Amino acid sequence: MRTNLLKKSRRDNRAGRQLSRVLAAFMTLVIFATGSVFAAGDNKIYRGEILFLAHKGYSAAAPENTLPAIREAVRAGFGGAEIDVYESKKEKGKGYKPYIIVSHDKTLTRLTGKKANVKNLTHVTKNYYPVVANVNGLSKYGKQYMPTLEEALSTAWYEAARCHNPNFVVEIEIKGTMSKAGLKKIIRLVGKHNVRITTTKYGIAKKLKKYRKYKTTQIWMYKEPKSAKRIKQYIHKAGKLKVTGVSMPATFWTEENIKYAKKHHLKLAAITQSKNQARRLINSGFNRICTDWKMFE
Repeated sequence: MRTNLLKKSRRDNRAGRQLSRVLAAFMTLVIFATGSVFAAGDNKIYRGEILFLAHKGYSAAAPENTLPAIREAVRAGFGGAEIDVYESKKEKGKGYKPYIIVSHDKTLTRLTGKKANVKNLTHVTKNYYPVVANVNGLSKYGKQYMPTLEEALSTAWYEAARCHNPNFVVEIEIKGTMSKAGLKKIIRLVGKHNVRITTTKYGIAKKLKKYRKYKTTQIWMYKEPKSAKRIKQYIHKAGKLKVTGVSMPATFWTEENIKYAKKHHLKLAAITQSKNQARRLINSGFNRICTDWKMFE
């Protein structure tokens, strides 16, 4: 009886080992054949030549459009940081001294909880409105204020030099309108640094091209057209202006629109939070992708 049980146990063990070997071989074959599919869900994107920009500084790690957000973008390995700017009221004194505030919203309500307009701030009154809500990293960084463009640029370049990333790009998105003096001030502040200036307005893009002093300052356009026809019009006008490139949300970029933009010799950019969308755009030859979080290696 004992001998029969022992033989049966050995047969079961052999069968189990054979089954394990078959399953292991099968899984190896599946992984070998579809490894790229598994990687697409688990691994981050290989960056290659694509420029990944941190949206609103690095707003996933620190309060948006603040100095800590810009520093975090550099430290996280982004190729650049996108910030938004408004021209504020002129300061008291002789002549017009344009004052440029880094902020995504025209009003301060969402971030500060107070009713005020960015365009009414001065170098003194901006410190009356600390960021207190709707942002990441408040517990870590404490009170933060909307910086001036000068402060944002100097922080980006200092941190980039400290982290041995001299090619770090700052993208300045001009929100709303801006005076001639304000545009000239931006051009003066960026100097020879590698900077991209983005606007939704054709008139501003045209003026920026006129005031630009160095080729390191690229002029881009960003829009969210409401129809396929308007997308084509946007691309066509940008091509006639001969700006560096055009940007839209990733979902706006169909294969037809991509071909049309390339036909006008425009570089391509998009904003997306989707790795799948980012991969599609990279394969289509996009120059840069703006994102809230780090999706690249």
